[in-house]
Amino acid sequence: MRSQARSRERLTAIGAERCRLQTVLAAEFPDGAALANPPPRRPRKSKALLSSDEAIVLYVLADQAHGHCW
Repeated sequence: MRSQARSRERLTAIGAERCRLQTVLAAEFPDGAALANPPPRRPRKSKALLSSDEAIVLYVLADQAHGHCW
């Protein structure tokens, strides 16, 4: 139990540090942050990039037995 609590505390601390670093990097290097974590593209803009014989396919795997495709 004690080691689990320490592990949880460590993961929480790592997560907080990661958030802090992402904020610093986004402030100091906004172009790099935009490349690393781009905002979602609007469907119309995505469609405009496709040729008439191209399509976007989205796979979502819920677990080993289930998945969805659009």
